[in-house]
Amino acid sequence: MINVLGSIFLKYRFTILSFLYFGILAFWMRVGLPDSRFFFNLIYAVLNAVILQSLIILISKIPKFSWVFAFVLSLLVTADITHKLVYGTLLTLGGISSMFESNTSEAGDFFLLYIKDWLPAILLTTSIIMLSVHEARSITIRKKYIVGFLVIALSLNFASIFLSRGEGERVTAYEEFNTAPDLFIQTSMSVRIPLGVNSFISTLSYWNEMRKFREEATLPKVLMPGLSYSQKNVSPQTIFLVIGESSLRTHYSLYGYDLPTTPFLDSLNTAGNLLYYNAFSVAPITREALRMSLSFASPLDVAPFTKNENVVTMANLAGYESHWVSNQNKVGMHDSFIGLLASYAKTSKFYRFEKDDIQLLKDVSEQYDSSKKQMFFIHLKGSHIDYSDKYDRTDQDDFKEVPGREITLDYDRSIHHTDRVLSQLDHLVKSSAKDSVSSVIVYYSDHGEVINKGHGIMKKKSDQFKIPFLIIPYRQKRYISQKMEHFLDNGIFNSNSISYFMSFLLGYDIDEQLLTRSQNEALYYYHVDGRSYKIADL
Repeated sequence: MINVLGSIFLKYRFTILSFLYFGILAFWMRVGLPDSRFFFNLIYAVLNAVILQSLIILISKIPKFSWVFAFVLSLLVTADITHKLVYGTLLTLGGISSMFESNTSEAGDFFLLYIKDWLPAILLTTSIIMLSVHEARSITIRKKYIVGFLVIALSLNFASIFLSRGEGERVTAYEEFNTAPDLFIQTSMSVRIPLGVNSFISTLSYWNEMRKFREEATLPKVLMPGLSYSQKNVSPQTIFLVIGESSLRTHYSLYGYDLPTTPFLDSLNTAGNLLYYNAFSVAPITREALRMSLSFASPLDVAPFTKNENVVTMANLAGYESHWVSNQNKVGMHDSFIGLLASYAKTSKFYRFEKDDIQLLKDVSEQYDSSKKQMFFIHLKGSHIDYSDKYDRTDQDDFKEVPGREITLDYDRSIHHTDRVLSQLDHLVKSSAKDSVSSVIVYYSDHGEVINKGHGIMKKKSDQFKIPFLIIPYRQKRYISQKMEHFLDNGIFNSNSISYFMSFLLGYDIDEQLLTRSQNEALYYYHVDGRSYKIADL
């Protein structure tokens, strides 16, 4: 018997090794989840390993190109492993979308930061899978039986989604499945079979989301019910909407940070020429944060993004000449939420992280004409990781190294650089506009940052939601301050309300029903798992 077992082990040693490798990793990935129990973790880990091992055997039967499919499987498995290693959470739909929509510079920064985790994982995983695929060619089991194993394993996982719930929760689960089957499957299956299968399902969900988006993006838009435009309303001649990146307000001296990261904003505040608020981002990743702050989409209802007018189109309708200049990636008009928003502007430029943020103001200056009604959307690269290339020599000279703060030094200097961008924009306005012309600068960050980790992390980690929101009003400060009161909940502002606030600035009236809607939406944020949560719980 021992000899028989020994010969089987020698013949299928890599198959056994890969099965154990997958099983152990799948078990580890479930540790810490809300439903994590040793027995459940073990069962799901075995099912996960069965699914991956079945795929390996099927891949081994593909002539000529089996190594291509084996490498793709290695990438999927490694993506899940790396995300768990780095963030301690499972890869989500939001994480997958960020991967597909990041530009090469942004992706390169992340890759260099986490290569120490990714490289060993991809080398080990690829080696084990390739050896197992090679060995599996000698396994004579028929394909239909392997497919049967796959179907049974996946069916058991899917059935457990409903069987593990009480009767009331089961009804809710059926409703969620009928409403958004792809999102439901992604969020429910990923926690049960998190290795390889999670990244694959998340990728399919992303592609399906973007397919629906492309279909809906071409449909005609209507003004959000409850909005009406009146030329009699007070509105600034020029509006500058500056969108920061990964900017954590608790590292602004304006917000009480003990190092002078924002000397310009501090000086405005001292002179009484600034309005600023404690704000939370509606989402911890750029694509969702901008979708829900520059349109009437919300964590509770994303449909208005494609059905209703957004801030850019509303500016156009109100007679503003709109310009979009960005230091980030566009992807394509119908390939990303940001690309679609920018496509509605009269002009749009994207520099893909290639310029200093201050250089964007040259584009603004070339288009700026204080005799016209204009709105500028200025999207910075701000404080995106890696922080060391987000500031210049001036920031180094002005913001000296502080003993004991080496870990956050680069990040703080990037905040200082953003402060200088706002200072130079302020100078542009004051030197170009006539005294009789009103202007306003509105600045907020897409989301916050867990310093040296990033953002879009499924664990709550409130730092990725804490953002600055400030207004530099050159006239009408009292009027703007009064309008802002509609959107504060105990002094807290949710960036989901920016579209409503900008509606006021653009000259639109908002009826009571829509205001109530905005106030209710502002109680929630949208996370990378595609679900909404209450800000009060952060």
